[in-house]
Amino acid sequence: MCGAPASARHANLVFDGAHQQHQDGQITAGGSLTIQYDVGRLPTCRNSQGGHPLWDLTAHVHFEPTNEMLAASVRDGAATFAVPTSGATRVAVWFENTSSTGCQAWDSNDGNNYVFALAHAPQWIGNAATRISRDTSDPCEGGVPAGQGFSFDTWSRQRAAFTNLCFDVYDPGLTDRDDPDLWKKLDASIVYRIVGESTWHTQAANVSSRHGNDARFATSWRPIDPFRMYNCPVVAPTPSVDPQYMQLSVEYYVVVNGAELRPAAGATFTGVFSDYLAPRCTP
Repeated sequence: MCGAPASARHANLVFDGAHQQHQDGQITAGGSLTIQYDVGRLPTCRNSQGGHPLWDLTAHVHFEPTNEMLAASVRDGAATFAVPTSGATRVAVWFENTSSTGCQAWDSNDGNNYVFALAHAPQWIGNAATRISRDTSDPCEGGVPAGQGFSFDTWSRQRAAFTNLCFDVYDPGLTDRDDPDLWKKLDASIVYRIVGESTWHTQAANVSSRHGNDARFATSWRPIDPFRMYNCPVVAPTPSVDPQYMQLSVEYYVVVNGAELRPAAGATFTGVFSDYLAPRCTP
């Protein structure tokens, strides 16, 4: 009974057999929430016929103050819910056990429900830039602004010490002081896809440093590079301007606690990966 790994825009709430609750990841607007429930917590209503269960266990989810109500069975495993895109500040969860005999029982924290806060969006996200360099003095300083795009070529792949996308986040009272647990409070990532793919992917960004009153985050382009060693691009490369090379483009945007950084509403930043013309494999 496992949920998806916690990541940017996805969180797990675990209600275990010892009647303890655990949260893994940040609950963010527009993301998803998986609830894992040990049915041994609420064993009152149980009956079956011919080996088939005639009972159920339902997770009720109430987003507040938007008043959105959702429900799903957790009798046979975890259930995943979509988090509203805006407006909700917390989520209340409770569980209902029912059976065909009319039995009904509740796990609701003595009627108070289990309440979890949604991660609030930071006040500002910006200064996104890509730094590809052999210079190891700083993983972010001196990068090319994201709006200008980037080029990740054979030199970058073989020689660069840093291949980072970096960006700054400001949230008063949070980023303007040293906090070793900041990574738990700001769920930062990039959402990307190689142009031609239908599926978007997420890669976490890590706290790199404190930059004045901002928290600076960094994530490497190497794991995303479609021409990385032992990887077969899922999209067929196109010829580059230089006939010795082929290329693929990436589109991406930044997400922090559900808030997005884009060049314009609905738009994405872009970059280009290139490699020698001879492909390693055929998509």
